[in-house]
Amino acid sequence: LLADELLVTPQAVGQQIKLLEDTLQVTLFERKGRSIELTESAILLSHYVKAGFDEFSEGVRRVTKSNYRDRINLNASPYFATHYLLPRLSLFREILPGADLRLTTMVDLPDFGRDDIDMTVQWGYGNWPDYETTLLVPDPKIICCTPAIGEKIKSAQDLTRFTLLDTVKSKR
Repeated sequence: LLADELLVTPQAVGQQIKLLEDTLQVTLFERKGRSIELTESAILLSHYVKAGFDEFSEGVRRVTKSNYRDRINLNASPYFATHYLLPRLSLFREILPGADLRLTTMVDLPDFGRDDIDMTVQWGYGNWPDYETTLLVPDPKIICCTPAIGEKIKSAQDLTRFTLLDTVKSKR
């Protein structure tokens, strides 16, 4: 019984339910013989109450960040996540079986405070002064061109005569 779980009398539970229904001006429970059933309003409200408690719990977790957490919030570029991380998830689970890995993908560098990210794997030159960066994989570039243009390129200096296409850098 709920009253036993809360260490109060059944009458106290009934009074609180009545007070809540009067305050909300909504019937939350209906008697069906000897049992009590939730109304549609109660079922709907329960989803919002659960979401509120989940949000409260997350707020407490963020405010009281402990030195050890079993949740790892990892962000990666969509390409890296799809082609490198996802195929290796089973290996991660073997190494850290109790860890709760939360993987998100973003093209731009995330805002670590706002996005609740512990670490990110991003393509780039690593010149992000507010972050500690480590090169994971060198990313050599190659030049692609038609054979006719290729015959005209004998040195790096020759490249200065041509219009080159470059990737667009992230805003961050």
